[in-house]
Amino acid sequence: MDADLEYINRWNEHDITYIAKMYHADMTVFIGPFGMTVDRNQATAMNEIYFAAFPDIQLEPIRRIDMTEGWVLTEYVTNATHQGDYMGVPASGYPTGIRAVWLAHYDADGLLTEMSFYYDNLTLINQMMTAPWPLDGIWVSTVPTPLGNLVMTTTYVAQDAAKTRYSGSLDEINAMPLLAEIYPGADPTPKWAGGQAEQVGRNKYEATYLGYSTKIVESEIGKTTEFAGLFTIKAYFELLDPDHLQGHGTGSYYLASQDADRDGFPDEGQAPVACVPWEWTGRRLTAMPGCTPISGQ
Repeated sequence: MDADLEYINRWNEHDITYIAKMYHADMTVFIGPFGMTVDRNQATAMNEIYFAAFPDIQLEPIRRIDMTEGWVLTEYVTNATHQGDYMGVPASGYPTGIRAVWLAHYDADGLLTEMSFYYDNLTLINQMMTAPWPLDGIWVSTVPTPLGNLVMTTTYVAQDAAKTRYSGSLDEINAMPLLAEIYPGADPTPKWAGGQAEQVGRNKYEATYLGYSTKIVESEIGKTTEFAGLFTIKAYFELLDPDHLQGHGTGSYYLASQDADRDGFPDEGQAPVACVPWEWTGRRLTAMPGCTPISGQ
């Protein structure tokens, strides 16, 4: 298991010579999608071709199983940008992401003696030749809560030509006193500054949102709006198809006193008074059919 993890780490460093030092002189590798077996030198040459086509590729292990007697089964995902010719497909600049698996054997010295690996080559080729689904537009999200579903809208606008960074504006449709214990007396509908989403994989995004909880108070000059608190949401979401997404994340909630300089952000070094997990699904707003009036009504 240690040798397998070391191999993954070396592969993620993209050092051809460093990787080859883990190859046994008589190593063989069966490449499932191609239906062919290669030797040590051929495997090294193929790594070089792969790194040239996907120079930022990283392997992310999902599950690793010790099969005993030196055998290890590893499931992983790859995330990479197609930046060079691969299998006759010229560089597209499109992000790719696929699931894969290998069965590897390591000897007592930690050298790789045999490997068989498999991945969906047709999906990879399709991703190299087609752009990811765009995030631009209006999304209606449903957030399950103990009080029922919270419905929100988010409008995303690309900030760069490559459409890898987006700004987002948020609105809550139905008000719920979800944070009453943290912000007593606050308006159940928070005010959102907005969000920032960055592409981190094929149709995958990492986002940050900033919002405020406020309340109406009586003062000598009449009713005024004051801060009750502020919060940040760290989110991860993926487009499941062109018009549906699924996400999860955590909300960090701060008291108004934790923004002493009133710049609209938590002061440096402040820890949230609560950390709450969230999940949601979203649907893009697209054209919908209209109704047909009934004659005479």
